[in-house]
Order: sequence, then structure tokens, then C-alpha cells
Amino acid sequence: MAIYANWRRKRMVLRFILPLFFSGIILLLACSNNPTASENIALSGTDLYLKNCAVCHGNDGKKGLSGASDLSASTLNYSSIVDVITNGRKIMPPFKASLKAHEIEAIAKHVESLKQSE
Repeated sequence: MAIYANWRRKRMVLRFILPLFFSGIILLLACSNNPTASENIALSGTDLYLKNCAVCHGNDGKKGLSGASDLSASTLNYSSIVDVITNGRKIMPPFKASLKAHEIEAIAKHVESLKQSE
């Protein structure tokens, strides 16, 4: 009788528990955050600005926290804006290590749009 009980236990594992286990693994893999997919999502200049610059410059570019310039009144041209974002200026840190060139350019275009909205 012990052999029969042992076989029933193994059969239950094979029929019910293993499929549940593998279903759970598949579900976790399907819901996991794929880093290669998230790297391929390009953020717009506005999103990058809000993420990296708005803390000091404000959403509209007018905040001026800790001496940050009012971007809506800036007289810098596009290439100068790219240079400031890349290399920093006064107490503003450089972003060349944390942002790619196309991301810096996207932020610069957004900054230019802040000037023109005045």
C-alpha cells in the first residue's frame, strides 16, 4: 500500500504542481522588465528636460532654483545651449557622462522652444 500512496503523490506532483510552477515562471518572464526593450524607447526632448532640468529650471524654464538661469529669457543660440548642457556652466553640472549626444540635442531643442513661447 505504501508503494501505491507514493505513486499517487508523484502523480499529483506531475499533473498539478509542475504545470502551475512552470506557468508561474512563464508569467514572471512575460511580466519582467526587459532592459534591452526599455533602452530602445526614445524619450522626447520634453521628457528628458523634465527628468534632468526641471528641478532647477522649472517646467517652463523660469524657476531659477540655486541661481539657475531663466531659460525663457535666454539669449543663447542652439549650439551654445548644447555646449552648456554638455559641459555645464557655473554650478550646473555637465551632462556629457549621463546623456547621449542626441538626448542633449533634444533637450536643447526643447529649451529653444521655451524661449520662443514668450
